[in-house]
Amino acid sequence: MKSMDFKVQLVESSFVTPTEPSPRKELWLSSLDLVQANKGHTPTIYLYSSNDIAAADFFNVARLKEAMAKALVAFYPLTGRLGVNDDDDRMEISCNGEGALFVVAHADDLSVDDVKQFKPSPELRRLFVPRIEPSSIIMAIQVHYFSLLPCFLIFFNFRLSR
Repeated sequence: MKSMDFKVQLVESSFVTPTEPSPRKELWLSSLDLVQANKGHTPTIYLYSSNDIAAADFFNVARLKEAMAKALVAFYPLTGRLGVNDDDDRMEISCNGEGALFVVAHADDLSVDDVKQFKPSPELRRLFVPRIEPSSIIMAIQVHYFSLLPCFLIFFNFRLSR
């Protein structure tokens, strides 16, 4: 991998909400969720590249946001926020439909080939993982363009600052 002097340009940061109204309620986290609660984001990186010119529109931002909004109807808790129930001090999800974070970024001096042999490091974490504020956001998705080729990243946030 080449030098870590890459420049990442944030193009867009917005919230995607479900296309239909979702239930407004609180959901307790399961015991298994509570074990993971303070471990932070769980990044998953999918690298896609194609020599097919027709595939260039595959990562069309408007289409991705539209598809995400439709999918969030069934997965509405991902558009809520983590919080603590005041009555019993237990972590819960407030299903409020505020939305999942959607980020678009460019790193034009970096190619998919540069990260194929991905080895976790603080430098790559800063490059790929968006700063998620507030920390109560449950889901973030980032579309990252490298030298005209996209990368799709998904982050689930299980960290809560109180």
